[in-house]
Amino acid sequence: MALPSSAMYTALCVLPTCLGFWKSEYGVSYAYGVSLALVASHALFIGEPLTSTVAVAHATLLLCYGVRLCLFLLYRELTIPYFREFKEKIEERAKARGSRLSRTPFVLGCSFLYAGLAAPMILTASADPSPITCYLLGVAFVGWALAAVGDAQKTIFKARLGGAEPPSAPGGTLHRRGGIRGVESRLLGGNHLTSEENGRSGTG
Repeated sequence: MALPSSAMYTALCVLPTCLGFWKSEYGVSYAYGVSLALVASHALFIGEPLTSTVAVAHATLLLCYGVRLCLFLLYRELTIPYFREFKEKIEERAKARGSRLSRTPFVLGCSFLYAGLAAPMILTASADPSPITCYLLGVAFVGWALAAVGDAQKTIFKARLGGAEPPSAPGGTLHRRGGIRGVESRLLGGNHLTSEENGRSGTG
């Protein structure tokens, strides 16, 4: 495994985020997963291999995280009408705020975020397989599994509602404020929820 150069690392984080010029919501959803998957894939499959099992495990985790996230997002978009409608609402508001080029600060900001999220892999590339390092990687893998279970539970819950927006409940509030939606609501720099939606979710 060989880590990407600074220029390649930047490109692997910036190029996927340019999806945000097409669909604003994609800049904080698919771009997130694709960036992590590309950085990890470059480290795992390009260049001379390294012998650090810690680095390989960490890169594998990032690859699994990115691939799982993208597959989940694609499945959700194809099967749950609410998310397609939500994406289009975001896009309409993004267009109302200006041209696609005006999204450049948003795209670059997300790129820096994803670069930071993948950066710890640079540290583990030279780390020894000490007990604490292995423990932390184990915790990270557990976190990945919990995210997968949480997304599956959320998808099943919405499917039972026929793809409708959940009622005001902890699941709905956490869904909107945490994870990708939490990042999205902050990075897009605007309130994407109408007052009616805010009232339903119990948030102001």
